[in-house]
Amino acid sequence: MMLGMHRFPNATIAQRIHVAWRLAYTLFGKVYRERELILRSEGRVRYLRVSRNMQVASSIFVLCIFGWAFGMTALWDFQRGVIDKKIGKIKDAEVAYGDLLDEIITYQEKVSHVTAKLQEKHTYLLKELSEGADAAGLGPRSTSVGQRIEEASVLFGSVRESHESLQIHLAQIDIELEQMTETTHLLEESLSKV
Repeated sequence: MMLGMHRFPNATIAQRIHVAWRLAYTLFGKVYRERELILRSEGRVRYLRVSRNMQVASSIFVLCIFGWAFGMTALWDFQRGVIDKKIGKIKDAEVAYGDLLDEIITYQEKVSHVTAKLQEKHTYLLKELSEGADAAGLGPRSTSVGQRIEEASVLFGSVRESHESLQIHLAQIDIELEQMTETTHLLEESLSKV
């Protein structure tokens, strides 16, 4: 008995498939049997014969139409969701772009304001330096030559120290001005990219 079961293990599955096929064929035969339509008009009777093949073709055609309509509706709904998401992202990007432009304009105004202040300070320091050098040459003429030489050397030393400190300060201002100019160029480049 064991040998028989191992020899035909799919016998029950094959039988079930055969029974299912027979049931489907019987159902198909009952649903799609030949039909006759009786048409009566003006006292005359006519018969319209609808064959099995015509019924099957009509059923397939109707199923295809409904399947296509359902598929297109589902696809349209899916695409509408994708488009709505894209529109939302575009609106968010537009808002972010506007905010970025506002920030860039604010930064440009700040940079131009700081640059103007640095240039004013630079001009003022150059003016002070030139006035300090002019003041060193002006001294009282009534004093003795030795005193005048001492005063000039003291004044010249203090002018030299102030001149060196101003030179250092001007160098720092030049560095800051270059950094500000570089920052301005970077902001202009980013603005042009945006």
